Amino acid sequence: MNGTLLESELFRRVTFLHPLEELRVPENFPIALTAWLLMMFTFHSLCGTLEICDQKKWLVQFRRKPAGDKKTYKEMMPRILINQICLMLPTMIMAERLGLCFQNKQLLISVPNLVYNFLAMGIGHDVIFYLGHRYLLHSKWGYKLFGHDVHHSTGANCALSAFYMANVDFCFEILLPYLLPMWFMGPDSCATFSLMAPAIGAVGGLYEHSGYEFFPNLSVASTKSHFLHHNLGFVSFADGFGSPGIMDWAFGTTYEQYQKKNMTPTENGEKSD
Repeated sequence: MNGTLLESELFRRVTFLHPLEELRVPENFPIALTAWLLMMFTFHSLCGTLEICDQKKWLVQFRRKPAGDKKTYKEMMPRILINQICLMLPTMIMAERLGLCFQNKQLLISVPNLVYNFLAMGIGHDVIFYLGHRYLLHSKWGYKLFGHDVHHSTGANCALSAFYMANVDFCFEILLPYLLPMWFMGPDSCATFSLMAPAIGAVGGLYEHSGYEFFPNLSVASTKSHFLHHNLGFVSFADGFGSPGIMDWAFGTTYEQYQKKNMTPTENGEKSD
C-alpha cells in the first residue's frame, strides 16, 4: 500500500503534473526587475552579435537586403535605452507593486500550466497588438500622432530597431500587449513564465527586425511577414515571428491574403512610411 502511494507520488513528481509548491522564489524576490534584467541581457547581447555579423559581413547569405540601408547603432541607441529604462522598467515594477503582474512566487505550478501560460500570452498578445497596431498606429490620424512613423523609418533591417519607437508607440506595441495578458492570467502565471516572457518576446522582436531569414521554409519562424509589413505598411499587423497570427487571418490582412487580393497601398486608409 505504502509502496504504491510512494510510486504514485514519484510518478507525479517526475511528470510535473501536480502543484510544485515547494519550488518558490523568496517572497521579497524582485521578479519584475529580474525579468527586465534578463530581457536587457538577451536583447543587447543578441543585437550586438548580429551587428558584428553585419560589420564583418558574416551570414550575408541569410540577409534579405544589404545591411548598409539602416540607421546606425549610435543613432538608435539613445531612444531605445530611454524606452527600456525610463518606460519599461518602471512600468514593470509598478505592475508588480500594484499586484497586477509578477505576483506568483512558485517557480513552476505544473508543465501543463506553463504551456497554458505561453499559449495564453501568444493569443492575448496577438489580439491586443493587432487592434492597437492596425486601428490606432496605422490609422490616418494616429500614424504620426503616436509616432509610429519613427519605427517605420528603420525598414526592419537591424535587430536593434525592434525597440526604436516613439514613447507612446512603445507603450502600445510593447508594454500593453505583454502586461495586459499577464494581468488577465493573474496568479495562474508562474514565476518561471514571468521571468522568461519579456526575454523571449525580445528575441522574437529583434529577429523579425534584423533583416535576416534563417528559416525561410518554416512559416512560423519566418521574418517575411514583418519585413513586408515595414515595406508595405498595410499587411501582417501581428503575424510576426512566433506569433499565431490569428487576428491577421481572421481580418484577411496576412501578406498571403494580400497577394491574392492585390490590394492597393491606399486601400482602407492604411499606408506605409
